[in-house]
Amino acid sequence: MPYSKEHKRKSREHILASAITLFSRQGYDNVTLDAVMAHAGLTRGAFYSHFKSKQELYADAMLAAVLKNPIIQDPPQGDDPTEHLVRLMKGYLSKSHVQKSDTPCPMAFMVTDVANNEPEVRTTYTRIFKEFSKRLGTLLSSDDKSLPQHAHALAALLIGGVAVCRAFNDQKLVDEVLIDCRGLAASMIKQN
Repeated sequence: MPYSKEHKRKSREHILASAITLFSRQGYDNVTLDAVMAHAGLTRGAFYSHFKSKQELYADAMLAAVLKNPIIQDPPQGDDPTEHLVRLMKGYLSKSHVQKSDTPCPMAFMVTDVANNEPEVRTTYTRIFKEFSKRLGTLLSSDDKSLPQHAHALAALLIGGVAVCRAFNDQKLVDEVLIDCRGLAASMIKQN
């Protein structure tokens, strides 16, 4: 008897959630399909009902993780977009996010993996960065024609701030860099 569409959807979501967790913790090269499927509580055979390859899974997992990022979501009704963005930025540039929170942003956590990966994965990362920047741009209130560049710079500051702090073994330096990035990001947001 074939599985229902709902069962297939839930299975795919479990696989993606497991992939996000494992890829963000261990990187692309250190994660096997068997590990992803075991983490998801499914058999390896079920993998091919949802994905053609590990590269496709990786790309889809990155996209799924970014779509869960609060920055991509609309601000609550009546919430000032600038203040909403400042709150989100503070959460993004936080120690808990750097220390691999439950929903790490793959843009920061997988950036070096992506740079050394297949074109399909790099294309997905590029598309996600553009969407991330575009979303930031909609929250920046400005009539300035340089808004796309400001949104790109803010996105790069957020992603780069988290990515570089993940590499440090000096917690005092992590704190200092996060504070500095939050200050610079806040000034970029408020001047628009």
